[in-house]
Parts: sequence; structure tokens; C-alpha cells
Amino acid sequence: MQGGDDEDKEKTEKDLKNKVLENFKKDHFRKMTLKEEREDGFLNKMTRKLTIAAYLRCIYAAIEYAPTEVLRQNAVNNIKEPQMFRAITQLCDSADWDENAYIGAKYLRVMRHAIKLPFD
Repeated sequence: MQGGDDEDKEKTEKDLKNKVLENFKKDHFRKMTLKEEREDGFLNKMTRKLTIAAYLRCIYAAIEYAPTEVLRQNAVNNIKEPQMFRAITQLCDSADWDENAYIGAKYLRVMRHAIKLPFD
């Protein structure tokens, strides 16, 4: 008879462990928002900052190393457009002008082509 009691006791302990684990998982994931659950892509702040920094490097390369002057002027004119200028600025601002990714420096390096002040 004791063998049956041991089996029941093991089954009860196993059921209890499964129930506790299940409740833990429910409580844990219920408290997390979708942003907290996903740590990849643009919800991950560091990935976002590095992606924006890479985007600024690409724009800079399109301007500085354009194969022809026509393509260079086309790239400059594109970033001079108010919507593009605003979008690039908002992107950099959304990354808090991160110092580790040098977003501010990259932004200024790109925008110096768009903002030309006349010398008097």
C-alpha cells in the first residue's frame, strides 16, 4: 500500500510544480508589454541607434563619393527637401543623438551639404 502512496505523492508534487511553473509564466508574461517582450529590431534601442548611424553613413557616402557631379547634386537636393530634412532630423532625435554611435556628428557632416551659408 505504501508504493501507491509514494506514486500519488510524486504525482501530486509533479502536478503542483507544473501548476506553479504555469502560473509563473502567466504572471511573468502578463506584466510584460509587447515592447518588453520583443528585444529585437527597432524596439531594441541600441539596434535602432546603430541602424540610424549606418543610414547617415550611407547618405554621407552618396554625397561624398558620388561617381558624377549630377548624382552628387541629386543626393544633396534630396536631403534639402523639407520632408526629407525633417525626417532625418526626427530619426536622429528619436535616437537621442546618441554619443556612442556619433549620430550628432554624422548628422552635421551630412547636413553641412544641405545648409550652405553664403560667405560675405
